[in-house]
Order: sequence, then C-alpha cells, then structure tokens
Amino acid sequence: MTRRGRELTPDDLRLPQKPPLDITHGNASVERETVSLVDVPMNQSIVTTGKGIPSEEELAELKFNEDVLEVRLESPQSVGDDSKPVMAYGPFGVQGRQVWLRPGEVESVKRKFVEAILRSQPFRVQTEVIKGQGEERNLVRRYVSRRFPLTIISDPSPRGAEWARRIVMEN
Repeated sequence: MTRRGRELTPDDLRLPQKPPLDITHGNASVERETVSLVDVPMNQSIVTTGKGIPSEEELAELKFNEDVLEVRLESPQSVGDDSKPVMAYGPFGVQGRQVWLRPGEVESVKRKFVEAILRSQPFRVQTEVIKGQGEERNLVRRYVSRRFPLTIISDPSPRGAEWARRIVMEN
C-alpha cells in the first residue's frame, strides 16, 4: 500500500553547508560542524552471519531498497547547453542497472535509484583572502548544491522521509 502523504520537495531536503576552512600560514582549522544524530540506524553496514546466508537485517534492508517510489525530477540547476531541449536525465546507475528520468514527469523508481539521485551533490570551493592589520587570512568556503532536484511524491515506507533526509545529510 502506498502511503499518500505530503510530498518531500527539494526544500524539505535542504543540503547541509560546510563551514569555511581557515588555511592561514598553512594551518588548516575547521570551525565546529553540526552533526544531527538519528536514533534508528539506516544504511549502516550490517554484520553478516559469515555463512553466505543473509541475516534478517540484511534481508529487510534489501527489501527496503527495492521499494518503488513515485518521484518527479525537477529541472536541474545546471545544464551544459541550454539551446537543446533535454528529454531525459541519466543514466542513474546502481549495481549495473540504470534508469533514465524525464524532467517534470511523475515516474515510478526503486528506492536504490532515488538514493543515487539524492547523493548527486556537486561540491564548489571558493578561496577568499582577507587582509587586515598587517596579516592575511586565507579562507576556503565550501558550497554543496543539488545537481538533480527531486520531489518524492509517494513512499510506501513510514520511515521513507527520515531515510531521504539522512541520505542528503550524509554527503
């Protein structure tokens, strides 16, 4: 049964921005980063029985990743040549299988492909030199963006929204 609730839009899945690095005099110091902890472990490596037989936890995780979600790929933020219309984006691949998605259309996609799309987060770096009182400071500002904004329209799992937020926060 598909749970029809509120859609998860790109605004609901905000990307965490990393604090700037101060590399003055070759010493890199990082300002404190905030880490959100979640009680339920997901996408963690699961210890196997070692006998080639998957544990119950492994089977549950595999089943969870095979759930079919309804999603809509929004228009990407950066497209190379805007003069040509884009019919589909991809391939998004997982374990040798690939899918292509048409922007703006609702499509049924397995969770494992949605994870690959959510993890597609380019990283941009900008260096800033601050001069003042005879000393220079060098700051490296790091920016994360979303290459393919995605709206999750329906998810059969009650823990789907928490899963999507965790995937976005992990990168």
